[in-house]
Formats: sequence, C-alpha cells, structure tokens
Amino acid sequence: MPPSAAPPGPHPEPPSDLHQHALPIRTVPAGTSLLRIYPLGYSPSYFDVSDRHRFNAPNGEFGTLYAGDDDHCAFAETLLRNLDLRVVSMTDLAGRGRSRVDLLGDLRLVDLTGSGLAQIRADGRLTTGDYQVAQRWSLALHDHPDQPDGLVWRSRFDQGRTCYAMYDRARSGVQLMPLGPLDDPAFAPKLVAILDEYRIGLV
Repeated sequence: MPPSAAPPGPHPEPPSDLHQHALPIRTVPAGTSLLRIYPLGYSPSYFDVSDRHRFNAPNGEFGTLYAGDDDHCAFAETLLRNLDLRVVSMTDLAGRGRSRVDLLGDLRLVDLTGSGLAQIRADGRLTTGDYQVAQRWSLALHDHPDQPDGLVWRSRFDQGRTCYAMYDRARSGVQLMPLGPLDDPAFAPKLVAILDEYRIGLV
C-alpha cells in the first residue's frame, strides 16, 4: 500500500523540541463573549482538573474551562456526544445551565485550526482522536515558553463552529455570567432553533 493511502493510525506525541518553536497564537480580544453549558451541580466558573475531557491536564497539573463560540456549539459539545442520539429529554436539560463567558482581557490561544496544526506538527486527530494523547499535548502546550492562555479548535460535532479551552492561568481574565438552566422558558426559542438545526427531538 503506498504511504499516501496508509491508515493514519494514532496521533503522534508532542515533538521533543516543541518548546524551541513559536506557537501559532490567535488573540481573542477583550470584550468577546463565549457560551458555556455546564452541569448545575458545579460552578459555572469551574476549571476542571479531572482527566475526563480532551484538553485537561493528564494528572491535574492545571484546570481547564471549556466554552463555544455560540449556543449551538456549546449544545453540540455537551449534549450530542452520542452519535446515535435522536432525542434529548427535559431531565437532561434541567440538569444543565448556560453561562456567558466574558473576556476581560485579550486571550492568547494556541490555534489548532487551519494551518496552526501543521505548524506544530499535528493534524486533525489531535482534536478528534484519543483523549490521553490530546492531554499530553495540552500539557506540553501549557508549559511552552510562549505561555498561552488556552487552545482554540473546530468542534468535532459541528465543524462550522469553534471551541475554546482556557487554562486556569487565564482565570482572572474571564468573567462568567449564569444565564439559567436549559429548560428555562426564556431559552425555548433558541433551543427550538438548535434542535431543528441538528434534527434532534425533545421528550
């Protein structure tokens, strides 16, 4: 089989000389607002130190907070992870809240979209594949001399939308405003639009 047709296999580990090369940094300006959906049992400003999510630290070395560029992205990333899902329940909605993430200062993020992946010798598997590999990359990027505030990449569930992971070093530069649970009647028109977009029913 020619190399161009070979299966891609697992994503490579971070290169040993990553720290010697400048990172592709995207600056998200102060005043930008992002959207976050979170379990209501947690604070909306909780920087997760578990190993349950893609760009968390492998062993709790730092906390990570996730957001999307809009409600559609935040919904897809939290509630559409089961590809066989065709309906969501009111119980699922009632247990989750929305929060607006307001940037108080510029946020410097490693750009894992477009040419940014190739610049650090990575590819799309980093944002779609094995979590353990992605977490080791996240640690290497967090510890890089450029000291980024987090990462930005395309949603695995809706590649037209953008995801953000903020490291806890950026905590003082973000302000979170709770917007209520997903079953809030005030959110209903937007929820209908989201469900229609993804062809998901409600029970």
